[in-house]
Amino acid sequence: EFHYITAITKPQIEKLVYSGIFQMELFDKDIVEVMDETIRYILRKNPDRAKEIEDNRESRIKYVLKKLNEQNEYLKEHKKASPDVALRNIKEEIVKRKLSGIIVPELIENKLFYKINYDKIVETSRFDGCYVIKTDLRADEASAKVVHDRCPRPRARAEAGLPGAPPPRPARSCSRPDPRRARPRRRRSSALAP
Repeated sequence: EFHYITAITKPQIEKLVYSGIFQMELFDKDIVEVMDETIRYILRKNPDRAKEIEDNRESRIKYVLKKLNEQNEYLKEHKKASPDVALRNIKEEIVKRKLSGIIVPELIENKLFYKINYDKIVETSRFDGCYVIKTDLRADEASAKVVHDRCPRPRARAEAGLPGAPPPRPARSCSRPDPRRARPRRRRSSALAP
């Protein structure tokens, strides 16, 4: 007989919370177990991971606001520059940084302004650091702690602070290409030429 232990995605967690399978109050530093028919859910919130996600979001917001200020400087220095193009560039940056709805740019008299939607930040940050492990193992077959510690998904293991988690990815500079991705050029050998 086969059983499974797996971590579920953030959208799946949101769906289960909104459908009433479990409540946000259950997410805590401690492991909590919820049963839904034959499925067991192991819930936890990692405060370190939540802080890391919050810091990352703040960093992305600062980056976009810096770009917005740069666009304003460019518009001020170059009278023929198109404000609509500058607005489009900022909107693309917002989408790229996954900040849609958080930063709302607008163009007023050839100058870019922004509003920060703090309600959207609160809504987005609700699930920061939260993770859920799903299994069909019964409680008498494996305790919640055993299921939690045996979860095979690397990201879930990292969020839980468990051994065997992958190391954090090194930060890459945007200004230089990644040398690991550069392909060496192949040269044709002159010895093969007739």
